Amino acid sequence: MEIKQKERNEIPQKYKWNLNLLYKTDEDWSNSHTKILSDIGIYESKYKNNLTSSYKILLEALNKRDNIYKELKKLYVYATMNLHEDMSSQTYQALSLTAQQLVAKGAKAFAFIESELLEADKTLIKGFCKQCEDLKLYEHYFNELYRGAKHILSKNEEAILAASLELANSSDNIYRMLNNTDMDFGYVIDSDGSKVELSHGKFISLLESTNREVRHNSFKKYYEAYWSKKNTYTAILYSSVKKDIFYSRTRGYKSSLERALFGDNIPVSTYYNLIETVSAYLPELHKYMDIRKKRLKLKDLHMYDLHTPIIFDVQTKIDYDTSCTIVLSSLKPMGLEYVSKVRDAIDNNLIDVYENKGKISGAYSWGAYGNKPYILLNYNNTINDMFTLAHELGHSMHSRYTFENQPHIYGDYSIFLA
Repeated sequence: MEIKQKERNEIPQKYKWNLNLLYKTDEDWSNSHTKILSDIGIYESKYKNNLTSSYKILLEALNKRDNIYKELKKLYVYATMNLHEDMSSQTYQALSLTAQQLVAKGAKAFAFIESELLEADKTLIKGFCKQCEDLKLYEHYFNELYRGAKHILSKNEEAILAASLELANSSDNIYRMLNNTDMDFGYVIDSDGSKVELSHGKFISLLESTNREVRHNSFKKYYEAYWSKKNTYTAILYSSVKKDIFYSRTRGYKSSLERALFGDNIPVSTYYNLIETVSAYLPELHKYMDIRKKRLKLKDLHMYDLHTPIIFDVQTKIDYDTSCTIVLSSLKPMGLEYVSKVRDAIDNNLIDVYENKGKISGAYSWGAYGNKPYILLNYNNTINDMFTLAHELGHSMHSRYTFENQPHIYGDYSIFLA
């Protein structure tokens, strides 16, 4: 028996997300793109060198920017998530690149804002906030701006950096295309003797096999495919690291690490403290590895032995619908409203459940402010997949409540908080 990855059209509709909740058609997307492109074109000429002339102009400019960003994010999310359904789709490759170009145009058009705000006297901005109740909404934004003042450049320099965003995304785009479209892992024989097409989604479930030969062969086959592309992956990583160094040095950070943490206001010492704490407790992990080795009756423990169960009478295979029932039941202590919102995500096509050929690997929760967040899975009927479902639902609920209770400018949250 030969088991291949399914094509997208072979997945039942009930297990696929409905991105038409964002835009009904690609034509609607294009119409919105045309309007936002026009709005961006007008924005800079209207507000540049005029931003702090009055509190009314400042409020209008910030509101207009936020509204453009709101629609811009929606355009980007729609194009990118359609592409994630099948990374080989030329239609959505084009739409995704068009969306990235529009994001870069928006960033360039708005690049003057923070420089002009920092050029203005602080007391002027504080005075505006006292004069205008609606402008008080931006007080936290202003305070964060002042905190990072030394890393913000002149208007012209900021515009150049904003224009470089398309180039900056190149390494990520190349990696995703290579990893999800061009990689061929071949076939392996599973525990039932079936010939299985190896993929990102199938990999972990094969490593959960009680048959060590299946685990070893799957592991070897999977990483041989990566090893055969080692020079390409090295070049991609090198490009990404050089990008981080460039932006860090240009903005005057001591390191790429400091730059990565600065936006979330996290000291570098916290990062190192986390590493030190984990390192201090490594002996506990080593004890667990010894237990695992003994339970599996192995002389040597390898990476491909870390996923197979060591409690042998527990059912670790679990289908998606059963997972949903268990997760919903487990969330009852959160209250009826919370559970109803989770059920809404499950029942109303906000989750893309199964792997298909060309689909991006992994799992995430993502969305656009003002709309319900979506979840991407590559569900393969394991108990870990159920945990992933619960995990991503947690992110989606965080996003949904944030979208519903915070204004757009604060309608997101840091990865550290997530």
